[in-house]
Amino acid sequence: MDITITPDIAHALGFYVYAYIDPRDNAVFYIGKGVGARATDHLSDAAESQKVKRINSIRAAGLEPQIDIVAHQLRDDDEAFRVEAALIELLGINNLTNAVRGL
Repeated sequence: MDITITPDIAHALGFYVYAYIDPRDNAVFYIGKGVGARATDHLSDAAESQKVKRINSIRAAGLEPQIDIVAHQLRDDDEAFRVEAALIELLGINNLTNAVRGL
């Protein structure tokens, strides 16, 4: 499945916060913030990280991670940081593959 954020969609989203969800158990495993096509950048990430390992495990099962836009048209990067940090706090850093808590 090719997930693409076109320029017109990116413009409509503005600053946003997104969640990666494992379709095998519907668990949120990553929270991020971005602008443009940032939400899909992780799909081609080759770094050694828990997030990439989870994405690869999902793909090995013949599936793709689900990407949900949680909040969009946020005022600026600072507001996106605050929303991201609040979601990470709510879900618990130990339940996510995020390396840091956010703010």
